[in-house]
This record gives sequence, structure tokens and C-alpha cells, in this order.
Amino acid sequence: MEPIIPPNPDPLVQLYAALAKAQSKFDPVIADTLVNVKMKNGGSYDFKYAPLAQINEKTRPALTANGIAVLQPIETDASGERWLITRIVHEAGGMMENRIALPRGMADVKDFGATVTYLRRYCLSSMLGIAADSEPDEQHEEGAGEGGNKPADNKPEKADPAVSAEAWFKKNLKSWEAQVAAGEKTVAQIVKYAESRNLSPGHIARIKQIPQPEASQ
Repeated sequence: MEPIIPPNPDPLVQLYAALAKAQSKFDPVIADTLVNVKMKNGGSYDFKYAPLAQINEKTRPALTANGIAVLQPIETDASGERWLITRIVHEAGGMMENRIALPRGMADVKDFGATVTYLRRYCLSSMLGIAADSEPDEQHEEGAGEGGNKPADNKPEKADPAVSAEAWFKKNLKSWEAQVAAGEKTVAQIVKYAESRNLSPGHIARIKQIPQPEASQ
């Protein structure tokens, strides 16, 4: 008689196993929303990303089939800080959670909505292991090789004390332009972030010159 081996009772282990099965069944997520960003040196580059709605469409069936649900509520703690919570929960009780603080002082509903959508997309993509953004086409950038594309990180990086403010600013400027063009951040939000990093008034003035897309009718 073969021994009876009970199923693993650890809910988190069961979640990991179910998520692995779901990931193998995800439909391809295509970065098909194109944004062309104009650079101040006269060149431009293309940036593509997959909207949150497409990520949900391509992953939800496989997640549901494996007993997994995704929740992204906004919660407020005792200090008044607001947090976007991304929870991946399994029917057996296992849960993975990511928490990210929302910026304070956002009175404009449009700015708030854009920020929440941007963070929901990136947090969910990260937790599900999805690449939802393409590398920008930088062949028009000064210094790029003939017909070549230089990969670039679209997420602004935190300032490194060993790097000058000017170098850090230049490294993140294209990313900010892409985020504004995609409607994921506003110039005002980026200015506030830059001011928290103690950039110079000259840098702030250059950020304020980033073209903003016209509001949809």
C-alpha cells in the first residue's frame, strides 16, 4: 500500500503553485499604446506601453481559473497617509501584498486618478511578472549609433549622492516626458517630486516646459 501524502497545508505555498500555473497560461501582453515624445534637442523617440485594461484582460482568465483574485484598494492609515494596496489572494487563503504610498496634497481629481492608474499598472505588472512596457526607440537621440536603439529605463531612478544633480536630471528627463505624454503623470506631479530631490530652480523650470497632452474631449 502506498502511503497517503496529505496536500501541503501552507496557503502561501499553494498560492505560489497556483500563480505559477496561471502565469504559464497568460495571453501575451503587448505594449501597443504608442506615444511619441519630442525632445528639446529636436529629436524624438517612441515609447509603447500596455494599458491596465489590457493587462487585466490578458491575465484575469488564467488567474480566475487557478483560484486567484487581484484586489487594488486604496486604504488610509491612522496617520492619514493613503496607500495603494495590491493584493494577490488565493482561494486557500494565501496572500501576497504590495503597498505604495500615494502622494500627499493632490486636490485635483484628474491628477489623482492618473497617479492611481499609473501605480496600479506598474504594481500589478511587477507582481505578476509581466513586462508591460517597451524600450524607447532612441535612434534620434544625439550620440546613438546609426540605426541603433539604445535601451533605457522608463522609470525615474532615485538620486544617487555620487551623481551630480545635472546628470541625474538628464537621466530621468526622457522618462518624465514619456509619462506625461502617456497621461500617467502630470508636470505638476513631476515638479513636486523633483523639488523633493532638491533640484535647482533651473531644473524645475525645464521640467515645467515638458509638453502636456491635450485633454480628451
